[in-house]
Amino acid sequence: MPAQTLSVGTWIDPHKALVIPIVLATMLAYGNWSVEAFIYLALHGTYSRLWLAKQRFYPDRRFAEQQPLWIGFLYVFVPLVGYYLAPSSAATSPWRPPISPSCSSSTSSASSCTT
Repeated sequence: MPAQTLSVGTWIDPHKALVIPIVLATMLAYGNWSVEAFIYLALHGTYSRLWLAKQRFYPDRRFAEQQPLWIGFLYVFVPLVGYYLAPSSAATSPWRPPISPSCSSSTSSASSCTT
């Protein structure tokens, strides 16, 4: 009985399709509806959708390579799960980007700026 195989793209594409639902679920789970969370969602979500469109219309031949199921799972699927750590880390992080200094409009001196 020959070993079952799947293309590398079969392991990658579901990860790309799940980015938006997983980031939204992470935001919901941690109650983080900050601007930073939405920026991450927009950037990573857009990248994922563009990846899927590219794969649909201009498939990469490297991802058509057939791999045995256990290799695809261990060396493609599992490592890609690491990309879901970024949104959960961002959702739970208390860090916020620094606010740019505000300067008094009454003087043009740089020494009147506060941080």
